[in-house]
Amino acid sequence: MFVELLEIFIKKYRLDVELKTVGKYMTGHPAETVGEIIEITMRIIEHENNIADLP
Repeated sequence: MFVELLEIFIKKYRLDVELKTVGKYMTGHPAETVGEIIEITMRIIEHENNIADLP
């Protein structure tokens, strides 16, 4: 469901984000709560493909 929501944001806001980049980020920063998923989604929208470079 997260990936589907992310794809909607990518299309709607014309973001430059590759799903493999998001996957790489999520591997190091797993989300356990809905709040964490929202925070990660906001980071993705803000930083786009640079998300993988964040600590």
